[in-house]
This record gives sequence, structure tokens and C-alpha cells, in this order.
Amino acid sequence: MTTVEIRETREAIHAMCRATLRGLILAMVLGFALVLIAVEAKAASVKTFSTINDDVVRVGDIFEDAGEHAGTVIGRAPAPGSDMTLNARTLRRIASTYSIDWSPQSVAEQATIRREAHTVSADVIETALKSALIQRGVTGDYSVSVSNMTAGLVVPANVPATAEVTQLNYTPGQDHFIATIATPSAAQPVKTMTVAGVVQKTIQVPVLKSSVNKGEIIGSTDIDWVDVASRTLAPDAIVDADKLIGKTPVRFVSMGQPLRSRDVMNPQMVARGDEVTIIYNLGGMQLTAKGKAMQNGAEGDLIRTINVASSRSMNARITGDRMVVVE
Repeated sequence: MTTVEIRETREAIHAMCRATLRGLILAMVLGFALVLIAVEAKAASVKTFSTINDDVVRVGDIFEDAGEHAGTVIGRAPAPGSDMTLNARTLRRIASTYSIDWSPQSVAEQATIRREAHTVSADVIETALKSALIQRGVTGDYSVSVSNMTAGLVVPANVPATAEVTQLNYTPGQDHFIATIATPSAAQPVKTMTVAGVVQKTIQVPVLKSSVNKGEIIGSTDIDWVDVASRTLAPDAIVDADKLIGKTPVRFVSMGQPLRSRDVMNPQMVARGDEVTIIYNLGGMQLTAKGKAMQNGAEGDLIRTINVASSRSMNARITGDRMVVVE
């Protein structure tokens, strides 16, 4: 073999080696890239906020792509309507325990889990109490006042928002009671609450629809009706609308408030110094004369007047606008 042939053979071998090496390097790079893609595809992520409707928390409530452990229970759920927050350290421990490919990017990373809930309203609870009280013989119009309940019962979202009284201690006459309430029912008491209260007999009383100033006459269209606890009414409270119609407030009166007899008066029919018509009833005869009022007065008031013609002073009762009758 000549020198030229030997040189050409060596160059060919070197070229083949270089091509093979490049192919190996390319295969290694592609293989490594595929491994990274596969690893990233399996990596889990944290659910920063999630809602649940169960008594327990599962791995899948915290991590996306949790794999076979998604349904594994890891603890009790928070109370209905409440939140549970897991910090980065706790999340890393859970991930490690269940071989989940995840690690926190910072110590501030966290996940919040909220337990879904709704409320059995105070109205529903009051209706349940009234139903139980009726069975105990409470009759008539009444309301229920509960002293130790500011809101309704908060229950899981999958529990019906109903309530039933399971136990009732009631004292007739004093009208005090203590009751145990269960939701959604006495047969299925998911949650219970004990309340104390009183039965308040109610009565409808007339009130003003809008505020009225002194001197303004109250008409039938100015009156509305409200239910009021009987025990809260003053002895002279007005319960008859006829005792309001045609009256005027003694002072400014607010709307919607029960009124007392002393809060209203007959409107002034005569002012001091007014010219009035004096009526004399003499047997079957009726005489009239011009007079002058010496006092202010409303219908029905007895005031002092003077007969202008005779200058005689006399007492007369006001019967209408600037009209008086000598008694």
C-alpha cells in the first residue's frame, strides 16, 4: 500500500470516528432531555386554595397530580365555614411521606383549605321553637326571644338547613324556656345547640307611618300597625286607632313607635283673643252671641269667655272651631 493510500485510509477512519462520536453525543443529549421532560411531567404542584365538602382532608385536596395517593386521608377537615392553612414545612413533610415530587420554592409558600358550609338561619330556628311551644299549649299571638343566640347554626354544605327541637323545658306563666335544637332533624342530629329564651305575648298597636310634628292632625292614612310584646307596653299605651285619629302630637313624634295617651292631644280649636260664637241652650231654644276667648283650648276643653255685648264673663266648653257652648 502506497503512502498516499495509507494517508487516505487513516483520514477515512478518523472521519468515521468523529461521526460516531457526534451521534453518541446527540443521542445522550436527546436522552437526557427526554428524562427531564418525563420528570417534569410527573412533578406535582400545590393547590394554593381549595374548598372541600367532607369531614377529612385528602392528599388530592392539597396537591395537583398527586397520583395514586390522591385519595389518601391525611387528617380531619376544618370546622364548617373555617379555613386551614398549611405552611411550606408541613407541605414538604406531606410530599415526602407520600413520595410526591414536590419541594417548596420559598418558605412563604402555603396552601389554604376551606370547608364549605351554610347557615341554618335564626328564622328557621325560631319557627322550630314556636312549633314545639304550640305542642306544649302556647296559644295566641306571641314572639320568641332567645337570649344566647346571636346567629344561626353553621353546618356543612351537604347538610339541609333545617332544624328541630329535641328537648324543651317550658315554664307556663313565667314563659321561660330552655330548648335543645338539632339540625337537620332530631333523628339526624349533625349539630346541636342549647338556647334559653322567653315567650312574649304580642299585641298589634297603631303607630305612625312617618314622623309628625306638633300641630299636625293625625289622619287614618297616617297610621300603620305593628306587633309589640305586651309586657313592654306602658299602662297608658294607645292600642285603639280611634284614639289617634284627629289628634295632634304634644311634641315631635317619631315613626313606628308605640304612643302613650300623654303623647297626643286634641288639636287647638280656640286661641286666646279669638272671636268665638257663644251658644246658649235655654230649654228648647238655642241662642248665639259674639264672644271673646280668654284662654287657649282644644275640643272638649272648658275655657273662660266674655260676651262682647254684655261684657259678662262665663265658662264655656269648646265644641268646634271657635265655637263654645255655655254649660
